[in-house]
Amino acid sequence: MGSLGVSTYRFRGVFDYELLYQEGRKFFLNIVDPPDFNEKKYKDKGHHFEAKWDAKQRVDAYHRIIYKVEYKAIDMKKVQKNGKTLYEGKIRFYVEPILDENYEMSGPGGKTQVFKENSIFHKLYKRITRREREEDLEGVAIRTGQAFIDKMKEICGAQARL
Repeated sequence: MGSLGVSTYRFRGVFDYELLYQEGRKFFLNIVDPPDFNEKKYKDKGHHFEAKWDAKQRVDAYHRIIYKVEYKAIDMKKVQKNGKTLYEGKIRFYVEPILDENYEMSGPGGKTQVFKENSIFHKLYKRITRREREEDLEGVAIRTGQAFIDKMKEICGAQARL
């Protein structure tokens, strides 16, 4: 199917990047199984932090939603606020949900698909039920991506008010 758009949030100010990282990770581990969560990149240089994840949410045997997530913080300087070490700088969150159909699943017999590509069953499914089902799933994927961004905004906002 493809990308359903990108949600981005940028914040400049004081934040706890460890809290943001842990809460973001927890957010996606609540909707996907741990083997379907893949940390592609983690880089922490003290003044620069970057993380990239792929979270694959299995919706049914035919569909899954892949969330590509990226954190990037730059120009970070340690600051003390209320006895806690936080960071002042710039941070950006990015999430891109992708609807994947008829994906290959690994099983005891190797990789399989629900329908063989271009089989009569695949064509019937696409013609009869796919459009309506995918519209529902697109909404789910977009709302989940936005809920992640809203969670990060909430944490950043709470940190800014300390």
